[in-house]
Amino acid sequence: GLIALLAISLFTIKYLRSSKADEIRIPANSYSLIKIDFDDIAIDLLKNSVVNFSTYYFSQTDTAEKSDKNSVWNVGVKIPADIYLFSLSDTLSIYYSVFDVSNKSDAQSFLKNNLTMNLDSSYKSSSDGEEIFVKKNIKVLLAEKKMILAIGSKADPKIMTSVLRSDQQDWVLAKNMRMENIEISKSKVSYVDLAKNWVGLDFMNGKIEINGYYNSDLFSFPSNPRETNISEDNVISLDVNSDLSLILKEKQEYLKGMNLPVDSVYKYVGNFMSIQLKDSQVLETDTIITYDYDDNFEMIEKKTVQEIEVPDLTLSIIASQHLLGYLPDKMFYKFTRNYADGMINLSTNNELLKGDRFKTSKNVLSFVYNKRPLGGEYLSWLPIYKKIKSGTIYGKAISENEIKLEGKFIMENSSLNSFYQIFVQ
Repeated sequence: GLIALLAISLFTIKYLRSSKADEIRIPANSYSLIKIDFDDIAIDLLKNSVVNFSTYYFSQTDTAEKSDKNSVWNVGVKIPADIYLFSLSDTLSIYYSVFDVSNKSDAQSFLKNNLTMNLDSSYKSSSDGEEIFVKKNIKVLLAEKKMILAIGSKADPKIMTSVLRSDQQDWVLAKNMRMENIEISKSKVSYVDLAKNWVGLDFMNGKIEINGYYNSDLFSFPSNPRETNISEDNVISLDVNSDLSLILKEKQEYLKGMNLPVDSVYKYVGNFMSIQLKDSQVLETDTIITYDYDDNFEMIEKKTVQEIEVPDLTLSIIASQHLLGYLPDKMFYKFTRNYADGMINLSTNNELLKGDRFKTSKNVLSFVYNKRPLGGEYLSWLPIYKKIKSGTIYGKAISENEIKLEGKFIMENSSLNSFYQIFVQ
């Protein structure tokens, strides 16, 4: 009876919170929307904690370190059942979210102590009590009754202030932007935009599943895609089948800054690119130039040849052979350059590329990752590197410029919820 009463109570609370979340509004000019099903994720974590009790409740940080931190129930902000983050531009990846503040001092304490955010002293508000907290690419504008979260390197305080002070009379219901996307209706985290692109993420025990759809004028998929014959010692394998000239033309201003003559290049690239990173290293010789003074106190140049270990990395692209002349002798590594099978090949490994390297494929995009011993030498800077065991993302062309995505990432701990492993543990 107690269990039944508890279940009914939880269902009622969840229903009421969901109904209230359905009333959340976003600006009418929003281009894209990210939805986080906070309550569903919390329930999944609660269920998972029952069978992983010690991990959830007894493997936290030192007690002294936690003494100044607020509990998760005392953050000073009302967390809705569904958290919506909206973007106001199709070019800038900056997302905003609006929260009601229940206790400003608790919110200040949470931002400072739990999230280690710093007060932005350069922010001058025309209203008393408004302040901005900053940490890397995250900004929070905190007022007495509202809080604006902004995620993105170029988040504008003026836009945050405008969002904060809006009466929301001309805003629209956030849920209406997702209604046509049945595919992501049950996803724990989802993305949708006005171009009808969408992505859904589901966090399960020991794995993450990804589904999505994307269309773009920069896509031009071939009818006969190919993919790499993956070696067992590969850490990363990435194959892209699309007209690369479209992307080069789109990014020509950026590439001109790198002194790359885009007008002389884009006409001569094809529709396939491959990147392969193996679980091995190769030796490269590098000349280090230093300067010293001789007995007459004249500066002389000294050259020292040393061997360094670099990753076994290969890049291949369908392109005209004459483009080899545009490539520098050294980029971030020294690459052996050659031309074979209609492709420019750059490799840190001096051995000639041989054999049947490619095969026909049903996918225009193929990404395969497997954690290997030496992979950490170059990937350990990623915060989630130690937590993910393997992963795949495949993209199948629906039309010339539409792609359907499916992916899966396997976590190191198969019994723990993947959301907990990435964001909490």
